[in-house]
Amino acid sequence: MKMRALALAIVAWAALSAPALGAPVITPLTSNQVGGSTTLARTGINIASGSYAVAFYMVRENNISNTSTVTDNLGNTFTNTTECNPASSNNTMFAAYRYYPSGLSSGTITLTQSVTMTAGVVQVFEVAGLPTSSPEDAVAAACNEVSSTTPLLASGTPSQAGNALFAMIGRFSSSSGFSDTEDTVNGWNATNYGTGNTNIVGVVTYQINAGSGVVNHQPTMGTASAWRHMIVAFKDASPPASGTNSRAALLGVGR
Repeated sequence: MKMRALALAIVAWAALSAPALGAPVITPLTSNQVGGSTTLARTGINIASGSYAVAFYMVRENNISNTSTVTDNLGNTFTNTTECNPASSNNTMFAAYRYYPSGLSSGTITLTQSVTMTAGVVQVFEVAGLPTSSPEDAVAAACNEVSSTTPLLASGTPSQAGNALFAMIGRFSSSSGFSDTEDTVNGWNATNYGTGNTNIVGVVTYQINAGSGVVNHQPTMGTASAWRHMIVAFKDASPPASGTNSRAALLGVGR
């Protein structure tokens, strides 16, 4: 009995000490910007086997009927989220993602527009710990640009706990004088990632949602501008709810 109790104690300690199974891991990669082109490429992309490439785009377009296609150098096509693109605007914001079961080495990810962009920016992330299919959860967007120094956007309601959340904010004007103090109060990473030029600027930050509630994103901007704002959630492959992969299940809680 003593040996069995000791063995159970060791298993319990290991379960409590280990990180949550399947918890998403987000790694910022690189950004790029372009003007006066139909393509926006980001080269030298390395994605580990079993992970996703997730790319966030802001595009200042010349035609409201423009279409956006994201591909890689292996001939794969990415899945686009819903675009934040008001009917009266030529400008758009969206994310695109692709699962790599065997990884991607020194790859190139390219956005191709059906018409020439005035300007475009991209920020790429590697994300591990998502389901191998249908990883996208809730998407929320503020597409009707509001001028404010503290723009507020609430995420959609997640379908589960432990989601990887990304918040993108930007404006379709010069990056000159742009500053963004991130919303750490609501759990967002203090650092944001992105770039801009004389016609556009966009940055992205992220967090892992410990629960399953709505999360606000309200950064403090250096100046009041007409911001475009979007939050995209991706599912945890093994969400930290009670179940076969949870710590509670590993410890036999509820049995």
